[in-house]
Amino acid sequence: MRLISKLAVSLLLGTTLVACSALPMNAEQPKISVADINLAGAGILEQRFSLGLRIQNPNDFELAVNAVNFDLELNGKPFITGLSGKAIVVPRFGSGVMQVEGISNGFALLNQALDVAKGEKKTFSYRLKGTARIGDSYSRLPFDQNGEIALPKVFAAADKAAS
Repeated sequence: MRLISKLAVSLLLGTTLVACSALPMNAEQPKISVADINLAGAGILEQRFSLGLRIQNPNDFELAVNAVNFDLELNGKPFITGLSGKAIVVPRFGSGVMQVEGISNGFALLNQALDVAKGEKKTFSYRLKGTARIGDSYSRLPFDQNGEIALPKVFAAADKAAS
């Protein structure tokens, strides 16, 4: 019985070490932010977006990001959810953009449009949170980033014309 419990503890420790081996112990967590958003398709009930997620690697080694899943909030409200299995290798002390697909429902887009129409918003605050799968072991690396997205100049010009 004692042999079985020692074997179970050894197996558990070994599995834990393999799962953590994707990043060295002194590694810094990469930063993931929104680089670009484009409408890829729209219907009444849902919209598809193509997003570029900028991944910054502050480490002295390449970082293989194999997949991400994410949620994007705009102005504190859920907006887009998405995932991608397209791999990207981010160079040491460098950055790269991973193209991902996101889905939004019609009500989320309508809520955001109404918020823009009500006020004089020139930017959207966003929160991007999710999990990146990295390395050969597909270890999970959570991310949670805040930022701002400026309204396109087309909206700003339309806003001036209406004034």
